[in-house]
Amino acid sequence: MHSSSSNSNGNGSTLTNIVIGNKSMKVLLDEATLEERIAEMGAQITRDYAGKELVLVVVLKGSIMFAADL
Repeated sequence: MHSSSSNSNGNGSTLTNIVIGNKSMKVLLDEATLEERIAEMGAQITRDYAGKELVLVVVLKGSIMFAADL
């Protein structure tokens, strides 16, 4: 994986194009934005399920990493 180019998205942050194998992809959200939103979702789940049993079933490849961050 490597970065190939960057450009502004108009909001002051920079979008980067990355290449994995022969596929080029544009990074739409930076790592800090994702971490912040995942933390917000985790806090909301904590509030909504306070005192209740919560069972998460993760089925997509790699989704266990996302679920663990919640």
